[in-house]
Amino acid sequence: MEINFVSACTMLRQITHNNHTVSKIETEITKSKKEKIAMKKLISMFVLLLSVTFAAQAQDKMMKDAPTKVIALEQTKGEFTQKQIVVNEGTYTFSIANNNVGTDVGFVLVPKGKDISNPENHIKTAYVTAVVPNNTTGSSNATTLKKGEYVYFCPLNKTATDNVLIVE
Repeated sequence: MEINFVSACTMLRQITHNNHTVSKIETEITKSKKEKIAMKKLISMFVLLLSVTFAAQAQDKMMKDAPTKVIALEQTKGEFTQKQIVVNEGTYTFSIANNNVGTDVGFVLVPKGKDISNPENHIKTAYVTAVVPNNTTGSSNATTLKKGEYVYFCPLNKTATDNVLIVE
């Protein structure tokens, strides 16, 4: 088989062209693989972010749905019947019973050691939501208590100010 110069050049051009085409195809495949890897990473990051968001929302909902415990206190004329209470950290409402005091009563909670006469030191969520009339019971809003000691009193019933709530 005899090959002339023109045929040889034509064949060489086709081989070169085919090699160039193969090279282009290999480049496209490599680029496509890199894009797939990048897309997988992006999807993985999105799934992770979505999972964290749902977990945080679920935890937040659980905390909101957690039952609030009640600390029941009774006031008689000039005093609380419970002088010291010990509870664990948590969220509580205060139930204040007016046991025949003869006047409306309230409830004030202050971290021990702070000036009880300064309303800025009062834990306002612990205030009863309305004054408690004679022979009825009122309650406060939910109040989160951290470890420490607190004092409580009623300025309307003129109770002692040395009643202590200890949070462990």
